[in-house]
Amino acid sequence: MVLTAARKLVASPVRTLLPYGLMSVAQPIEDSDSHWQLGVRFEPDTCTQANITTMDCPAPPADKMPTETMGLRGSNPFTVYSMPVCSPIGYIGEAERRAIAALTSGEARTVEGEFWTGAAGTTPHLAASTPITGSDGTIEQTAATVLVSGAVDVVEGVALLEEALSSCYGNEGVLHVPRSVLTHMTAWNLVTKDGAKLRSPSGHLIAAGAGYPGSSPVAPTGSPGAGLRWIYGTGAVTIRRSGIEVPAARPADVLSRSKNDVILVAERTYVIGWDCCHFAIPISITGVTTGTLGT
Repeated sequence: MVLTAARKLVASPVRTLLPYGLMSVAQPIEDSDSHWQLGVRFEPDTCTQANITTMDCPAPPADKMPTETMGLRGSNPFTVYSMPVCSPIGYIGEAERRAIAALTSGEARTVEGEFWTGAAGTTPHLAASTPITGSDGTIEQTAATVLVSGAVDVVEGVALLEEALSSCYGNEGVLHVPRSVLTHMTAWNLVTKDGAKLRSPSGHLIAAGAGYPGSSPVAPTGSPGAGLRWIYGTGAVTIRRSGIEVPAARPADVLSRSKNDVILVAERTYVIGWDCCHFAIPISITGVTTGTLGT
């Protein structure tokens, strides 16, 4: 029998965050004005194609016509936090280190999950079926345009999504895929590594979030369905995030006297948004069905 108290306390395994998630493709915005933590709005550049005129006199009206009416888009904030409990009581410095380590280890999955589902009420999010416009006309949320009525294999799904996104956006967009779909894409040579990023055959960025659940934009449950995962396509994604904040500074602020535990919170605030275009498509992840050749 080994006495627990006699065991040597050693360091835990070093953790390495999974690559290729949302943070690998989003454009980080450094904003010294902290008012962004109340939410932001922006006026995107036009996403429509250019028009054409010719040497011959066109049919009336002959004047060149506006290509698009500009509008505002908005993004709302959410705060991610970790609150580990340390017992027995240690130094506040160790408690702070543990709180920060817990946040940095787990926040990416939480952020990706909220950006996908909007479960905490965040807008915009990917799996949305209802558009939301604010009282001032700001577009807070777009509804995902579902490209097919039933699930398709990964090759057809990526092809249709890339075609729609390229036609709508014409610039470098983002394909948002769960990790299970990434495996299928890799098996069919639909993924190219570009340094620390992944790209699709058309050159769009791929965000393979460990926190992406693959759920649908279809109300009310949004569950992906048996053997299915949904993928989404959007314009360029931007992320604003604050530094890590540890509100408590004194030992008395973090001590739970009922159990003599040390409880410390580490948190930071995010605002995420994307440019024009928002598509969704269901992918079958049941694999290749074997059978008679040619059937």
